[in-house]
Order: sequence, then C-alpha cells, then structure tokens
Amino acid sequence: MTLFSEKVFSVPGADSQPGEDVLSRQARYFSDEFLSRHLLDALPTVVAIVNDRRQIVYANKPLLDLVGVGDVEDLRGLRPGEALRCVRVATSGQGCGDGPMCHSCGAALAVLSALAGEAAEREFRISRQLD
Repeated sequence: MTLFSEKVFSVPGADSQPGEDVLSRQARYFSDEFLSRHLLDALPTVVAIVNDRRQIVYANKPLLDLVGVGDVEDLRGLRPGEALRCVRVATSGQGCGDGPMCHSCGAALAVLSALAGEAAEREFRISRQLD
C-alpha cells in the first residue's frame, strides 16, 4: 500500500468515516462496565484507542485532561491531530493525516505502523492551537 503521493500525503481513512453506529459499537468495549476502561484510566500516560479510520474510539483520563475536555464523547470520532488541535490540521484538505507535513509526523506514522500490525515507537512534536 502506497501512502505517499507526489503532492500530498494522505493516510487511509482521511476521506471517509464509518457511520455513527460503528463508532458507538466500538466505544461499547470501553464503557464503565468493562475493566479495560478502568485500567486505561489508571495509567499515568496519555492513551488513545483508534479504529481503522484513525478515529478516536476511547481516550483515557490523562488525554482528556491534556486537551481540556471532561468526557471522551468530546473526542470520539476525531483523529489524533484534531483532538490535540494540531495547527497543521487547518492547512490540510480533509483533516488530520491529509496535509503536506503529515508524511513526516511521528504520530501519524506510529498509528499507521500499529494499524499494519507492526510494533513502532516514534518521537513527535505537535504544534497545538490553544484558545
């Protein structure tokens, strides 16, 4: 699968989103009644669970605190750069993963590696738009 084009890097799923029913079904795995949610919330580091379209299905408490929201519903369906308010999202055609700088974004590359079933660790910096 080729991810880089001559002009713009576009990651899979940048141009389409699954229906709300799919996101809701995926999110049920992280409802209050499941141990996984409580374990992920107890971690001191930021964790986001994304689907194959790179949409956030679950975000733990440290991530919610980092972006200043109180409920995972505020982030569900967003891509990581959108949730973190990456300044590059505004310059891309279709959001996180579609801009000219995305081809070198460590966050995008780490997510793509994980979706391909590969173990990856990438360092990255995101310039955030703060209110």
